[in-house]
Amino acid sequence: MIQNNMSILQLREQGTIAKLRKKWWDEKSQCIKKAKKATGSTTRLGLKNMAGVFIILLGGVLCALVLIIIEIKCKRVVDYLTRSQVCYDLYRACFYIST
Repeated sequence: MIQNNMSILQLREQGTIAKLRKKWWDEKSQCIKKAKKATGSTTRLGLKNMAGVFIILLGGVLCALVLIIIEIKCKRVVDYLTRSQVCYDLYRACFYIST
């Protein structure tokens, strides 16, 4: 096993593996060759590239605010109706007791 690893390492250092790879994969390939991209020419992400993320985030925040407002309003209405019903029931109980 170690002998095989050493042999492969020696072939790699001599460049034999690179030559064989080029011969069998690159030269005999039937695939269309793509233009090589220049490495190191990456562009920075700016506000234009990230605008979609911020728009979705803003939409989520606005939806959450609208839902909070609706929930608060509904809670106030339910509390008012509950208190009104209790007051009405108390009034009826007092009225009927006194008569």
